[in-house]
Amino acid sequence: MHGDLTTATTGAIVNPANEELSHGGGLAREIVQRAGDIVRSQSQKYIEKHGKLPLGHAMSTKAGKLPCRAVIHTVGPRIPRRELPTAEHACALRSAVSNVLLECERLGLESIAIPGISTGSFRYPPDLGAREIVAACELFCSERAEHPGPIKRIELMNNDTPTVLCFVTALREAAAQRDQTVTTRDDAEPGTKASEADRVH
Repeated sequence: MHGDLTTATTGAIVNPANEELSHGGGLAREIVQRAGDIVRSQSQKYIEKHGKLPLGHAMSTKAGKLPCRAVIHTVGPRIPRRELPTAEHACALRSAVSNVLLECERLGLESIAIPGISTGSFRYPPDLGAREIVAACELFCSERAEHPGPIKRIELMNNDTPTVLCFVTALREAAAQRDQTVTTRDDAEPGTKASEADRVH
């Protein structure tokens, strides 16, 4: 959906951070400015204790003045200029999304808003990034189809229309693939695959 992540009322929002958790630009800067000092101070304490946040990993801070309950920070892959993402970049992006969802689950939160991680200043092409983000969300949900965790809704949110349209396209492609899987698997119950990722919007 199109929206301002800093006004999201989900349980958690995701901050596409750098390894130093410096929050000096882009969405990270906006989040810190609106949340107040708590996000920056807790980020600094994490760095002092653990060192840099590794690629694909996630950690959380309180949300301060934001309407959500927590901010989950993750480091997505950075694509070199004039290059396309490699399989390693795709794996790192999926890991970032997966670890964000695991952290949200650990916090016991029911909803989360995820932006186009790495699709801004980290130069991951939005269409390719959206596919990896959607794929990671769907895999997370499918792995919990029989024993759901606390997460009931995953919102894919960005403040620019092109990236939002990439999310829409990726979701439609994933839905079409699920429908095809249901009709081609002899042992699949009608509607089973389609229902597994209903939490992703």
